[in-house]
Amino acid sequence: MRYLFGEFEMNVGQRTLLRNGAHVPTEPKVFDVLLYMLENRERAVSREELFEVCWQGVFVSDGTLSRCLSRIRQALGQSRGARSPIQTLHSKGYRFVAEVETLDRLPSHPATESAASKTDQAEADEPPLPVSLDRRFVSIIHVSFQVFAETTEEEAELLLGTAQRIVDIAASHGCQAVRLPGRAVVIQVGSPRPEEEPARLGLEIAQLVGRLHGKGTIGIQTTMASGIANIHAPLDEDDREVLVGVDPIHVVAPIGRGRSVLFLDDRSAGLLAEQVEVETVPCLLHDGTETMLNSVVRAVPTPKNGARLDGMLVGRDRELLHIRHLWEKARRGMGQAVLITGEPGIGKTGLVEEFIRSVEPPASGVFHLACSPHHVDTPFYPQLVLLSEMLDVEIDTPPIRQLRVVEQFLEQFDRPQADGLPVLASLLSLNFPRRSQIDLQLDPQRRWTRTMESMVSMITTGASERPTLLWIDDIQWADPSTLATLARLSDELEDQRLLIVACGRDRDPTTLGALAKAHHISLDRLHRMHSIKLLSEMSHRGVLPAGLIGTISERSEGVPLYLREFVRMVQSRGEESAEALEAMAIPDSLQGLLASRLEATGDALAVLQWIAVIGRAAPRWLLLGLTGLDDEGLERHLRRLISIGILNEMPRGGGVEVGFDHGLMRDAAYESMLEGVRRDRHLAVAEALCADAPGIAQAEPEQVARHFAASSEPGRAAPFWQAAAEASLAKNAKTEAESLFRHALDAAQKISDPQGQQIIATIEAMLAEF
Repeated sequence: MRYLFGEFEMNVGQRTLLRNGAHVPTEPKVFDVLLYMLENRERAVSREELFEVCWQGVFVSDGTLSRCLSRIRQALGQSRGARSPIQTLHSKGYRFVAEVETLDRLPSHPATESAASKTDQAEADEPPLPVSLDRRFVSIIHVSFQVFAETTEEEAELLLGTAQRIVDIAASHGCQAVRLPGRAVVIQVGSPRPEEEPARLGLEIAQLVGRLHGKGTIGIQTTMASGIANIHAPLDEDDREVLVGVDPIHVVAPIGRGRSVLFLDDRSAGLLAEQVEVETVPCLLHDGTETMLNSVVRAVPTPKNGARLDGMLVGRDRELLHIRHLWEKARRGMGQAVLITGEPGIGKTGLVEEFIRSVEPPASGVFHLACSPHHVDTPFYPQLVLLSEMLDVEIDTPPIRQLRVVEQFLEQFDRPQADGLPVLASLLSLNFPRRSQIDLQLDPQRRWTRTMESMVSMITTGASERPTLLWIDDIQWADPSTLATLARLSDELEDQRLLIVACGRDRDPTTLGALAKAHHISLDRLHRMHSIKLLSEMSHRGVLPAGLIGTISERSEGVPLYLREFVRMVQSRGEESAEALEAMAIPDSLQGLLASRLEATGDALAVLQWIAVIGRAAPRWLLLGLTGLDDEGLERHLRRLISIGILNEMPRGGGVEVGFDHGLMRDAAYESMLEGVRRDRHLAVAEALCADAPGIAQAEPEQVARHFAASSEPGRAAPFWQAAAEASLAKNAKTEAESLFRHALDAAQKISDPQGQQIIATIEAMLAEF
């Protein structure tokens, strides 16, 4: 089946989207959502229907669908500037409104005519399918190993060991893998299990074989093809016929010596569009034909290690059961709240993530608020970050585009535009046309109240449509306005299908006021038995020698983060013998372990230190200017730091930043610098933000102020503290404003010129009103 609309062609069988014959890379879910809307274009499709059909029980947030629709609009609408074929219908959902031609057989675009004829011929020649076969969309990964005449016995053994590791990795993802005669492995990656994600598995295998670079005369190639296939019943060890319908496109030439290569067909390149950079190269297939394939030039490793160590949870059964019980109540319309407390690294985030993975049926809506120690006086800061991600709006987005995105967001949550538009635009520091300025003539108290009402409405509207989870991380750093919003939500929980889960380091009285009705779960350190159980599971996966388990368990003192980081440290060392691992020095504390992890990063440590100065995360453009590295050098360091689990990628305001996987690792990197070095780097960051990103300096003056305050020129923070305080006061966030004014006063007192005295006088006058 093919669909034609405008200059686009959508081939359902091949799962390809073409524009004037050129391939348009699309992620699997982007393709699924677009296809479903095309098939149901005679009516509006609700968000809940899209969640149910396209994600099939997989836990995702509303932001995921919003970003998916945004990418569809970008792919279909940017070519000619035409209005989007995806129409938003208030309170109803979305509808595909472009004119569509539907035929079983349509002439292909020239670029795909050859491939289509081959596919049609293969379908014609295919024998009738057994009824027992399961026909679904899959990816096939074929890994081949080349042994040359000069390959040593040691290198050959390394190849065989790598092949077995690949089989084990596939099994850990729930996939079927077959060792074929010769030195090859074929893996079948198929839905509906979310663990069987081709992108994760393909990149994980590429990373594994990539460690063999430079190992003498070893050649390894990985090829990946995707499409509709007919899947046999579960394979056994003797089954050599892996599938019918998808050719694994085994590449036999060229193959490099001492390096690994990952080739993708067009469909697979679409699956990995946001994770790899490819170049098209000619290849010779095993059947003797020549073809053009996508060779991966650069890959962004997945944030989590393939062994899914972060997904292991032991010793928390009672706490997990408690949260599930509260969730069941919330699902039935009896809203609940729970506060989870414990020391850093004790596993609060891991407990919530395990709950999310385990609930049946999973929550369809989730709002994740992450509080920041650098924005404790910024009103509604975690909501601001969440909104930026959901709206997919950046500072340099044109004003009209900003306005339209906010309007669509308000339609989604049934908020009147006259009431909500100026409030959200002000909160997000968006620039929009003068015709809406009249709506901003609100007194500060009313504006603050409307902002809080918009936040509450966004969450309660989501809860009215589906059971919803509101997850607040690091609540000890929540600003007073965010705590007031939580208090308001807690008061309205009784009839809501909403579960509030807040994680913090202690039961602060201020936090307790916001969550007065919340249940409390206090996480203690793991019992030694549970630590050993967790490490034994890791050892079973081939990570640790058994002789180390008892010693590591004792040194960890029951802190799960120590166990996880130690295993990551072992993984980052690559292939080492059990004797070498048992002889390695084991740090006495979590701080010592984190320091050891940092030392092992080598030249990349400087990049980590710059990110630590910037904060928990940093954009690539800022790192380029500060580190003095070129694009290639920076990416090389970032890829390594992500692959060993120190950094990961985080969405922020329509873009992606790189940040620390855990706040304690950021603290360790920050403390690894001398105080003078830290001050100089804070000054460099502040000046870079002012010079290169004036939009950020204007929208987030508190961020710039904190860098100047920690620098060798703290007086320069005064005007930025003052700007942040005045912005908070304009929103009637009086508590935050007073704190910011006092910061400004402290900074101004360090200025010796008349400007400092003028700022002091202004601030003292403002403080007198409090």
